[in-house]
Parts: sequence; structure tokens; C-alpha cells
Amino acid sequence: MEEASFMHALVESVIRDLGAMLPGRKTSKAAQEVREQMVFTRSIAPGVTELAEVSEILSDAPGMPHIRYRLYTRDQQGSYYDGYRVLALSSFTELYRRVA
Repeated sequence: MEEASFMHALVESVIRDLGAMLPGRKTSKAAQEVREQMVFTRSIAPGVTELAEVSEILSDAPGMPHIRYRLYTRDQQGSYYDGYRVLALSSFTELYRRVA
């Protein structure tokens, strides 16, 4: 299990470093509106919402920004931690709205 975590961290680091080396990368307006530790939400069913806490903003090899976030699901019984997820920034900003 530790080896898998190490490999995952290594791959993410390499992807981030490769993306940073690409010329002409621009920061989109959506990227400017998403920062680490911000919390976003979306409704997935009546009485059920997801909370996404941004833990990291990454770039893949071609420079496309991605959001790594902790996902929590809330319903009438409480709040549940669902683990980490990664989405392209464009998909993330289409699905989730910032919690005011």
C-alpha cells in the first residue's frame, strides 16, 4: 500500500513538472477562481449534496489544469468522506459552485 502511494505521488509530481515546462501556458479565468482549500458544492439528488474541498491544482503533461479534491457526501443522516477525486478544471467548474 505504501508503495502505491509513493508511486501515485511520484507520477503526480512528474505530471506537474512537465506541465510547468510547457511554453505558452495561460491561466484561465476559471483557474483564477479556484484555489486550494476552497470549498465547492453540488446537488446530486433531492436532499443529497456533495462538498468538494480543493486540495491541489495540478497540470497534466500538455498543461491542462486539473483539480484534486476531497469529496464529502451530505444527506439526512450526516456527512460522509468519499476520498480524493481528480477532475479537469473545466469539468470541475461546470459541476461545482463555490460555497459562499
